[in-house]
Amino acid sequence: MTNSRVNKQRTVALAGCGAIAPMHVQALQSLESVRLVALADPDAGAARRLLGLFAPDSQIACYASLGELLAGHKIDVVHICTPHHTHVPLAVEALRHGCHVVLEKPPAISLDDLAALEAAVGASDRSLGVCFQNRFNLASQQARHLLETGKLEPVRTARAFVTWKRDAAYYGQAAWRGRWATEGGGVMINQAIHTLDLLLLLAGRPVRVEGTIANRHLREEIEVEDTAEMHIELASGARAVFYATTAYGADAPVFLELDCTSSRLRLEGDAIQLLDRNGQPQAQKTLDELLAASPAFVPLPEPAAAAAQNGKACWGLGHQRLISAFYASLEPGQAPFPIGLSSASLALKTLLALYQSDRSGQPVTIR
Repeated sequence: MTNSRVNKQRTVALAGCGAIAPMHVQALQSLESVRLVALADPDAGAARRLLGLFAPDSQIACYASLGELLAGHKIDVVHICTPHHTHVPLAVEALRHGCHVVLEKPPAISLDDLAALEAAVGASDRSLGVCFQNRFNLASQQARHLLETGKLEPVRTARAFVTWKRDAAYYGQAAWRGRWATEGGGVMINQAIHTLDLLLLLAGRPVRVEGTIANRHLREEIEVEDTAEMHIELASGARAVFYATTAYGADAPVFLELDCTSSRLRLEGDAIQLLDRNGQPQAQKTLDELLAASPAFVPLPEPAAAAAQNGKACWGLGHQRLISAFYASLEPGQAPFPIGLSSASLALKTLLALYQSDRSGQPVTIR
């Protein structure tokens, strides 16, 4: 690579070297337009382990805090992969230093947190994108195309189920997990938030929520919920039901179904299926014809796809696509990144309304 090409690269820093960080590093390594120059993590061992996986001979600098890192480097983009309760203060710090931000979910853990981040984004001319990577899965993009182009009728009702396994050993890996003050919740804010985001993206804006949460199998281990159910009223008048648990014995494929008057659209894992009104599968040819005019979906390069499989299977390959799209959006003349704070906050506001409904025993209106 020539010096002129290097000079045109965006300099990137990554804050947080834990479980999700490798997905970001893998994605960054596949992009010629960026250069990872520094890591920040109070656990020096975590930073060393991350470097050992991807760049053992590199000159990437390691710091104990994002503040120290930003004081020592001119950074264009900061990726925040830290525990939930640190997302907002670190994102605000990066924005105030003039950096674009790629923020892991959740964007915040409370409405006050969210308001602080909204203020920082509003005061900055930098971009902030949130990692709801499942929006970039093929089935998700196909479903959105069918609905937005009118090839299917508007959604009348919807349902979604997340049945995964998270045991005591999982929570024992990190002290911040399983605590209201640091994780912000349990299955809803950590695991099921992705499916809730997809449900709202496809079915419509939420206006009212009623539901309950419970801890079914880890009462001695965690403060937060491992199981949740809710009824969601949408602005269109449609209704949705949502169930999530990490008390199941395995990570089953996520299930999401949209009832569209004369047909149903079902997403299970990364497969999409069209059903008739009676729930019978329609011929694949019918779905293929509906998708014929769908925008081309660019697959991952083979090395990147293979590398991404090193992460959890339930994370899919969306990180690669999302991060590529974020950097593309920073180029002159490009549309803004589609998962900004306004879009990403709908799922957060909905699950926080669920928590409030569980405490009060009453429906909660989403503002």
